[in-house]
Amino acid sequence: FLAVSSDGSVRSDWNVPENARGGWLWEAQNSQDWREYLEEILATKKNAIGKGAWLSLNKKGRSRGSGLGAPRYDELLGSRLPPTQDISREDSPNFTDLDQSVLAAQTAFYGALTGGDLETMKNIFSAQDTEDVEEFLSLGGRLDPWQSQLRDGARPEGMSISSRDVLVLDGGEEAWSTCLESPAVSPGTLLATQQWVKSDDKEGGREWKLRAHRTIPFSVNAGAMATLRCDQRGCVAGIRELDKQGPLDMPDPARR
Repeated sequence: FLAVSSDGSVRSDWNVPENARGGWLWEAQNSQDWREYLEEILATKKNAIGKGAWLSLNKKGRSRGSGLGAPRYDELLGSRLPPTQDISREDSPNFTDLDQSVLAAQTAFYGALTGGDLETMKNIFSAQDTEDVEEFLSLGGRLDPWQSQLRDGARPEGMSISSRDVLVLDGGEEAWSTCLESPAVSPGTLLATQQWVKSDDKEGGREWKLRAHRTIPFSVNAGAMATLRCDQRGCVAGIRELDKQGPLDMPDPARR
């Protein structure tokens, strides 16, 4: 990820979590050239002031999409930048005790999902609705409640997960987890992302609650045409238009 600041700030100003792994965030050396290029593009867009912009390139330097604001990176990867070779199924190394607590919550979520445990699923989620799901609902998407998602024949029974990773934000009150999902009855894998927030438990302590869950097909050289977004209410599916120049974030919800 190459960041181009529009206000003269640098990486040390961006509040990057201290325990973020890998060299995923880079600063542009010729930031003025990038800034002028992007500002020229934004000047032609309606309602672009203050939103920023992004664009993605493939290995050949060709554009794979662009948009205003910040993309949902998992959906960007799944739809326009799928893997070009098999992905390691190994978990990220060197998990801390705090990371392990997030992974334990993630394990409980998948246990409820694959086992059809509605009461556990209700207890895992926070009571917050998410903008992700609201966006699809506002476009006419249909929400399938967890009661429907977990019934026999509908839930992903036998699905396994691998390639787990965790990022706990500074302060320890919010975290993100990712993994690969491998359905038992179909080929291919899906990239799943969970957002966690700390909440008071019944014993006066703090526990992780799941705020949002997203999943999108993520297989070698296969751009996804659909994605699933979930919160405490249930899940809503979205499909990408069959337009090579269409938007990345799949705003057209699936209708049934």
